Amino acid sequence: MNKRVKTNRIQWVNTNIHPSEIPAFAAWDGVTVLGICTVLDRLLGKNNFKVPYNYRLDWETRSKILMDWCEKFNVSYYAAPREEFFIGRGIDQALMDHNAFVVVEDLS
Repeated sequence: MNKRVKTNRIQWVNTNIHPSEIPAFAAWDGVTVLGICTVLDRLLGKNNFKVPYNYRLDWETRSKILMDWCEKFNVSYYAAPREEFFIGRGIDQALMDHNAFVVVEDLS
């Protein structure tokens, strides 16, 4: 469903995009790995990060949109600081969750 999110300007958010419609970063063991930036570009629109900071959706709103989308489509989410970040752990998380997709985020 497309919905309006109220900020300093109106912005359209598309939460009906199926994970299979998002370009994959990689795929192993039947799990498709999606990069956080690509996912947010598709959900929020590519211009979300190119507009002045005070016009962007805040972190809490973006996070809620992402987590709701992950829940809606049974997508796992894996994030860790760079020193502890391993894509294999994200894949393991998706396998444990019985999900075919995982969004990965390097928190550096």
